[in-house]
Amino acid sequence: NQPPYLSALARAVAEWGWQKETMELLWTLTKYPQTQAEALQELYQRGADGGDTLGLYRVLQRLAELHPDDLRIQNNLAQVSLLLNADVERARKLAADL
Repeated sequence: NQPPYLSALARAVAEWGWQKETMELLWTLTKYPQTQAEALQELYQRGADGGDTLGLYRVLQRLAELHPDDLRIQNNLAQVSLLLNADVERARKLAADL
C-alpha cells in the first residue's frame, strides 16, 4: 500500500521477466498520484513495444480521463478505438471534433 515500495517491487519483478505481475503492479501504481504518470507512461510504452493495442486502449482511456484537454491523447484514443472497433460512436465524434 506504499507506492515507493510498489515501484521498487515492479522494477524487480520486471527484471525477473514476470510480465503479468509487472503489469498488475503498474496498474496498481496508476492509482497513486505520485506514481501515476510514470506507471501510465511505462504501460503505454509496453503496449506500443509489444503490439498490444487493447493495452494501449486501456492506457489511453485512463490518460483521457486524467487529461481531457490534451489533444494528442484524445487523437490517439480515437485512432486506437477505431482500430479496435471499440466505442466507435464516441471515437468518430472525437475524431471529427479534433
